[in-house]
Amino acid sequence: ALNGIPIRSPATSSRSTSHLGGPGGCGDAVAESDGTFDACGGRADALGTYHYHMLPYCLLNALNATDYTHSPQVGWSLDGFPIYGPRGPYGIAMVPCSFHGHQDPKPCLDPCGGYEGALPKVDNFLYRYYMPGPLPELHCSSGSGNRS
Repeated sequence: ALNGIPIRSPATSSRSTSHLGGPGGCGDAVAESDGTFDACGGRADALGTYHYHMLPYCLLNALNATDYTHSPQVGWSLDGFPIYGPRGPYGIAMVPCSFHGHQDPKPCLDPCGGYEGALPKVDNFLYRYYMPGPLPELHCSSGSGNRS
């Protein structure tokens, strides 16, 4: 995250994206945490390393996130694309395209938790990730490149 805190997958295995309809099914780190997340959405692992598996609520608050505008950037993925909070273009709550109740043509998230498209009022990238709640894998961009 932009505050230096690592963002990890919600899965207990780094190979799982099952909550977005992709391969996996290796467990849910948030559900299996026994309520160990703090009010900011983070917790420490067995080695004492503080990290996020879910929305970084305090960071979003510090960045003045709203429910009616595009979320601020909260971090960078290891593949070089930006990570935003839960709101996408026009303040739409970003959900997986496979999510029950998703209605096209609203923007939605691919199986990696990203959205491909130009958003010149947001950034200069053609691909970006969103944190809609449980985090998708953050290292599987669909092959989109950055703008030159």
